[in-house]
Amino acid sequence: MPGRVAARAPRGSRAKATEPAQEVPDEGPSSSLREAVVSVFTDVQRQNTGHRKLVVTLRKIQEACCYEPQSNKKRAFADDFDESEFNSEVARCLLRVLPVKKTEPVGDRIIRFLAMFLKHAIDLEQDEDGMDIIPETPSSRLGFQIISMLLPLLPAKDKVVRFRTTQIVARLVNTLESIDDELFQHIRLGMLKRLRDKESNVRVQAVFGLGRLANEGEAEQDEDDSDDETAGGVLERLVDVLQNDPSAEVRRTLLVNLPLTPTTLPFLLERARDMDPGLRRALYGRILPGLGDFRHLSLTHREKLLRWGLRDRDENVRKATAKLFRERWIEDCARPRDENGVPVEMQPGQFSEPSSEGLLELLERIDVINAVRTFNDFCHRDGASDLLQDKIPEVTRLAFLLQSSTNTLVELVQKLAVEEGSEEDSVAQEFIVEQLLHIALTLDYSDEVGRRTMFSLMREALALADLPEETTRLVVEVLRMTCGQNPSAERDFCGVVLEAIAEVHDTIMGDEPEKEDDPDDSFHSARSDLSSESTPKKQMDQEVDEEKLIREIMVNMKCLHIAQCMLQNVNCQLEDNAHLVTMLNNLVVPAVKSVEAPIRERGFLCLGLCCLLDKNLAEQNLPLFLHCYQKGHLELQNIAIQVIGDILASHPSMLLTPVSPGEGEEAVPDEHPLHKPVHKMFSKALKSPEPSLQTTACTALCKLMLSAPSNSSTTAATILNTEELLKLLVIAYFDPDSTANPALRQALSYFIPVYCHSRRDNMQRMGRIALSILNWCVGIKEEMDVEVDVDGAGEMVGMAVVISHLVDWTDGRKLAAATNSLSEDAAKDADGDVHLDVATEILEKVLGVCSKDERKLYISMLGKLYITSNSGKEKLEEVSRLLQEAIDDRVASDAPTRNAFTKVEASLAKALLGPGERSPQKRTARQSVAPSTIDEDDGDGVGPPVSTPPSGEDAASVNLDESEMAALNLDSTLTTPTTSPRKSARARKITAPTVSYAEPEDSTILEEDEKENQDPTPVPSPRKTSGRARKLPTAAASVKTQPEPKDVDITDAPATEEARVKTGPASDEDSEITVMEEEQVRKAAPAPRATRGARAPAQRKSVRASRRGTLADEDDF
Repeated sequence: MPGRVAARAPRGSRAKATEPAQEVPDEGPSSSLREAVVSVFTDVQRQNTGHRKLVVTLRKIQEACCYEPQSNKKRAFADDFDESEFNSEVARCLLRVLPVKKTEPVGDRIIRFLAMFLKHAIDLEQDEDGMDIIPETPSSRLGFQIISMLLPLLPAKDKVVRFRTTQIVARLVNTLESIDDELFQHIRLGMLKRLRDKESNVRVQAVFGLGRLANEGEAEQDEDDSDDETAGGVLERLVDVLQNDPSAEVRRTLLVNLPLTPTTLPFLLERARDMDPGLRRALYGRILPGLGDFRHLSLTHREKLLRWGLRDRDENVRKATAKLFRERWIEDCARPRDENGVPVEMQPGQFSEPSSEGLLELLERIDVINAVRTFNDFCHRDGASDLLQDKIPEVTRLAFLLQSSTNTLVELVQKLAVEEGSEEDSVAQEFIVEQLLHIALTLDYSDEVGRRTMFSLMREALALADLPEETTRLVVEVLRMTCGQNPSAERDFCGVVLEAIAEVHDTIMGDEPEKEDDPDDSFHSARSDLSSESTPKKQMDQEVDEEKLIREIMVNMKCLHIAQCMLQNVNCQLEDNAHLVTMLNNLVVPAVKSVEAPIRERGFLCLGLCCLLDKNLAEQNLPLFLHCYQKGHLELQNIAIQVIGDILASHPSMLLTPVSPGEGEEAVPDEHPLHKPVHKMFSKALKSPEPSLQTTACTALCKLMLSAPSNSSTTAATILNTEELLKLLVIAYFDPDSTANPALRQALSYFIPVYCHSRRDNMQRMGRIALSILNWCVGIKEEMDVEVDVDGAGEMVGMAVVISHLVDWTDGRKLAAATNSLSEDAAKDADGDVHLDVATEILEKVLGVCSKDERKLYISMLGKLYITSNSGKEKLEEVSRLLQEAIDDRVASDAPTRNAFTKVEASLAKALLGPGERSPQKRTARQSVAPSTIDEDDGDGVGPPVSTPPSGEDAASVNLDESEMAALNLDSTLTTPTTSPRKSARARKITAPTVSYAEPEDSTILEEDEKENQDPTPVPSPRKTSGRARKLPTAAASVKTQPEPKDVDITDAPATEEARVKTGPASDEDSEITVMEEEQVRKAAPAPRATRGARAPAQRKSVRASRRGTLADEDDF
């Protein structure tokens, strides 16, 4: 049932209703040529049939104006008009199409007819000339004139005009055979700008027009547009749109229209993983069958395309893939060939006989080498011990198989180092050894004979200097498992690994021990070569010195890698293990002091792992890691951040100082001297322009903030859980520069909702910085609007998306405690105190000094906040008082802001009355809300495409259980909650719904109230005269005597209560009713405090000024 529409229109609408209709500019006297052209275009609008006859008719009119008449019958008509007048009349009719909306079919008919006419005329003129080079003809000049007329309208403010202009230009570009060079550059530049239009239908037409220009002029762009960044690289821009445009329709259009070249083919094939099922179906149903023989694709592409298509969740995609495989790929392999090896063309519907050779060629490579490991994992997962014993060899036999495979791998690696050749054999053998080692990690080593055999083989394999790094890591893990799990076994494991390190060093360096000493002395002598100061320098030539230096770097890297793998598999205290202390002093410390960057990096990694095992060592070396971040290169900075984050997570009390005695019971621990440097390190890293450094700092800080316990200040994670660092993380999430850093957004898209919805204090912390983040986004948006970057890099999301994110992150209903039915405090936790605090800050900002656009954003955010009676009464009264002050000061200047105030006022009245009572303000609030008919399309329409948010249920509160955290979707697109920030302007104008702001549990009551108050005669809303044009002018008389628009006079419509209150009563009876209802509204709202009401205007201004000063200090960060 349609809602009641308020009769009072906005001020702009009343002004338009009282002003006289705008006069049509003088277009000259009517003529027979105008009547003939207009008659043709009038007939075009009626139906699609008969366009061919109308094309012939318009062509005859063009010939009569552009060519010499061949008969006396045409002479009288031809003497009066020339080509320019004909072109002007066609352009005049085409201008009438621009304000026609997309839903009107007459606009598409006229544009399609124009393209058909130009194609027909160009073909006739080309046949008449009989030349390969297309000369300048009347039809081509007509097309150039239309395009030149429409190009200035591409950045129009009206989105309908932009859509129709882009559509016409795109049609003409695909119709004309040739375009002037200067006009070509203008078209390309204008259409490239439309690729960033905020309306998806405009971007679709821009893609359709640029599809043909992708290959045109690419060779000349470096010469012609070397100084113009906005005009070059059409193909690169289209590929970027194909990957990043949020509209599926845009990507689908581009997939079909993008030229198939070796450059674009990989980007087209990756659309097999697109989110839109229609686009995936188009790839398998149209693009891949049109590629020809599939054997031009690589083996990797074939495998992925088949696997993705046959496993797709959409049934139509699976059918299209099966049809492609059955009718094209198998047919390409099985098709008979002639004597020259060329495939024989088959008749339509005729298929070749099955061919085993063709099938083997199709299935050229199937990876079954990891089938044994997969079977082993399956048996362990499902508890199939019988199958495991029957099929998997025992430990001893597997150990010998592993020994044989390892020896083969070492031989291949050594051979490859001596002789130049392909690495395929060594890579395949390395893969086999890795799979066998993975199986060895799952075996049962209760058999002592098998355990000893595996232990000895792993010990020998670890001493092989040519063993690859990944294989070495797996060997160390298997060796740790064969040693046992008790502390003594861990010490034995460390001793065995250190012996293997010494053997590796001696093998690479080629040193022969001159005397036999105990193992410790031997290991110490081997490690002494690591120090450059103690290494003896022989008298060698330069080549020998360089070779020795390379060998030293190799041995150090290999030994440090083995030590790193060992440290990752031990958990004992460092001081209790003499082997680890020896390794630290003789291997790690010299590597940290090395001047070679790779050795130093691995040395710092090993030192960080040692710090995780000993708190005292971590405290001593924490300043060293901070110094590495400040002075080191990029890779060393990343290692320093990772190590510091892991140290603070492993030793939570690292940055705390014990309370000094004699300070009393309430004494607070002193701040650790390294607290500020660590805080500064994370701040600088998050602001760094290096994507890898930014991602590393974000990951480390997110882990610390999520692990911080609530209501505790005794851990380093809690100390770093500050509003300043949280603000930096959120800013990095919205920063346009982070568009090229998907890893950062991936991490933040998971962290921020989990962080805010896990604990109340986290959500309150987010609420305190919400408005400062919004202010920052507004500033960045304004800067980007001034300096428009056409290449699409670093696009800023819309403010509606930012507001929806902030509202969702501060919604008390999303808290984990509120959504947990087992919690006893669920009702208490589900209050809206955080949103009330945000509403208070918004109203203080609105009452202060801010621009019109900022005030509009603040009030838009205010209307999306959740207000409930479970919140504190004092906060509700404070917000109600500030809201009443904003209403009295007439802060709301347009219909959307007034609607937001009305919604919040009704919610506050309901919350103050309690959940069981009903506010008498609801009915008045519903009747006073006028539907918004204002088009929100501002500017020239240039803006970044806004990504679509996920549903609110997906972004619901998350418990901190590991299983649930891992099950969350980690997509890195910028997303918003379910509630859309706004609907389309067309939907609001047509449906004009009654805005209801009641809570979900009172929806039935509101529907009954609407039925009771429904007016049996709905009031027609005023229409814009230029918003809908179904037909073009049909005759010359339409210019002279154009009828007045039949819009309803706004003064004749019955006024509602709100209109009477604001504009004055129409009669005494209306005045009485209005005063009574207004009094009910004032009684329902909470009474303001006496002190506030007694303030003078000057005193009120001073209070606002002091409040603004306080807010400025808080936002000074």
